[in-house]
Amino acid sequence: MVPKYDTTILGRKDKEKFSNFLSFSAQQFWYSPHLHRCLSMASKLSAASPIGNVKGIGPNFEEKLGRLNIFTVSDLIQYLDFTKPVPIRDLRDKIASVFIATLSEPRTFYTATGKLMTQVTAQDDSGKIKLTWFNNPYIKRLIREGDSYTIAGKPSFWAGKLTLISPTIEAGDSLSLNTSGLVPVYHQTEGVTSKWLRSKIYFTLDSLDFPDPVDPAVLQENGLSNLTTAYHQIHFPHSSAERWVSDKRLSFNEHLRINITNILERSKLGDSLSIKLDPTLYRHSLTKFPFSLTSGQSKAVEEIFSDLSTKEPTHRLVQGETGSGKTVTIILSSDQVINNNFSVAVMAPTEILAQQHFSTFSKFSSFSQNIQLITASTKEKPIVHKPMIYIGTHALLTQIPEKLNHPLALVAIDEQHKFGVRQRE
Repeated sequence: MVPKYDTTILGRKDKEKFSNFLSFSAQQFWYSPHLHRCLSMASKLSAASPIGNVKGIGPNFEEKLGRLNIFTVSDLIQYLDFTKPVPIRDLRDKIASVFIATLSEPRTFYTATGKLMTQVTAQDDSGKIKLTWFNNPYIKRLIREGDSYTIAGKPSFWAGKLTLISPTIEAGDSLSLNTSGLVPVYHQTEGVTSKWLRSKIYFTLDSLDFPDPVDPAVLQENGLSNLTTAYHQIHFPHSSAERWVSDKRLSFNEHLRINITNILERSKLGDSLSIKLDPTLYRHSLTKFPFSLTSGQSKAVEEIFSDLSTKEPTHRLVQGETGSGKTVTIILSSDQVINNNFSVAVMAPTEILAQQHFSTFSKFSSFSQNIQLITASTKEKPIVHKPMIYIGTHALLTQIPEKLNHPLALVAIDEQHKFGVRQRE
């Protein structure tokens, strides 16, 4: 039985062919612009569709794409990696590159070890480089002397000269998915080439039903393209300008996702401890330092104080060069927390740095008697249960009890740490 489709836009002959096609009785493929549009609408994919729903991707390729963490249509179209064509003179050892060059006549011969070797010379206005394939007699059929090709690969030194072993080549004047602009080069796995990925992404985008979650008025106000256009241009840009426009739109999406996630996470946390700031204590704390604060330090302290005085949980990054005075901002903030009968935790990546912080805090904090060092070397010492500045390494995570008589109101993490999910919580 033939499914019912609206064929009112088709001509009489097209209707007959459409019916034959749906009943699987057609013996050959035909083309009609009207029919093509109908079939395209009937075969739309969604971003959530399994990757196996894409035409030409069966169980074998599903397994291979899984190695690249591509399981859905969304994973496929968001699989991004681009290389801009460079002159041959700019090719570097072991750096994946793309360039456009004319090729010489292929030369095929056997090596001393019995391997079949095919070599050609690629040349552009800036220089030359050898391309080499082993045991691939068919590559010779793809190359016509003097024609232009797009070549992608990772140069390496072989026999003392920079060369490309088994690069990917595409004829510059063939129906390439992109040879004139920026060429997408993707991470590959065995059996899945960059060229194959480009073709699947190209035809997937052509049949993808991708609703845009952002209001068109917002897009227009911010000079952003719609999502469908952005994905087409990020994969197959014709110019750097198109690449930049699509990058801008996808970056907007990523920032939007992060902000929404943060808002949702904050909503789960409830209220945080609120600190009542003491201007007199602040002025006294400043006298402990043998220097005046810079404008950057003053601004950072002001913003941290603003965070501490609200009931909303906050995260703040204090960024600066080594020796720029980041620790000063934490000491001044810690003084305010201790003055409110709450505690502070300061975590350093190494025991040596934790000891340095302990020494610095002991010297400049207005509450030098309320500081405890906690590291693997001090685990025998009991935790002091009063408003404290606990300074230490990862040992803080295991040695400070979850419930303190004077709970933590400020946690400062020095440098970058690697946490598990449980440790973050």
